[in-house]
Amino acid sequence: MLEKSSTSYLGAGCREFESRHSDQICGFDRTKSRKVAILCGFFIWRQIMSFISSYKHLEKLCGEVLNDSRRISAYIDEMQNTPHGTYYVPSWNEDLKKLKHYRWIRNQIAHEPDCNEGNMCDPSDALWLEDFYSRIMNQTDPLALYRKATAPRTTPKNNHSTTVDAQSDVYGNNTSEMPVGFVVLLFALILIVLITVFCLR
Repeated sequence: MLEKSSTSYLGAGCREFESRHSDQICGFDRTKSRKVAILCGFFIWRQIMSFISSYKHLEKLCGEVLNDSRRISAYIDEMQNTPHGTYYVPSWNEDLKKLKHYRWIRNQIAHEPDCNEGNMCDPSDALWLEDFYSRIMNQTDPLALYRKATAPRTTPKNNHSTTVDAQSDVYGNNTSEMPVGFVVLLFALILIVLITVFCLR
């Protein structure tokens, strides 16, 4: 009887050991799998949660660059009020569409109870906002590119040639007329002297 109970006890222990370690025996550690899943979920959650942080980051920069408390809305209005933006900046419409869309998402998250980062955006949205921030810093954003394309082109002037031209404008007539007047005066004096000498004879 004792032998039978000990055998059943050993069998139960073996089954419990197998149930606990079957995953490891098969080359699969369930505990590690859970840790990986938690880390992946945390990483995804962190990327999604960074949308609001990235939006605020860009929002602050827009307010500083435009000196306008409306910040991203001011940037959007500036683009909408700029004529022929698409002609000078190929990405104009796409950038404007993205900015308006992300402003809408931010407003939804801020004001609607059922809207949050998890169901309104994904990691690529935060990446776009950070990239646009970098474009403003590097002056490759739509408004900066537009201003560069429409700025009046000035050709560098040669100071020496400009000085010579200015001098010729100011003094050109005098230098050309002074010798002629001097010669005429000298000729008249000589003529008067000759006439006077001839009359005295």
